[in-house]
Amino acid sequence: MFVPLNRGKRSIAVDLTKPAGRDVVLRLARSADVFFEKLAWRKMAALGLDEAAVRRRTSRSSMRPCRLMGPRSRLLEAGL
Repeated sequence: MFVPLNRGKRSIAVDLTKPAGRDVVLRLARSADVFFEKLAWRKMAALGLDEAAVRRRTSRSSMRPCRLMGPRSRLLEAGL
């Protein structure tokens, strides 16, 4: 199922613990319509990549968490 759904997509690996890696993510966010993140709760803020940081660089992107499991899971909130 993964391959058909992701056909034609490209990906990169970025080290978010390094300033250069965070700059890459913020540059990509400038041209994105939606910015999904799926790190542990509050990890993006600790890395300086929370919604406020992304908004300072671009007003175009809409940031959305993508949490599938754990205490902050959207699935748990929905009762699934």
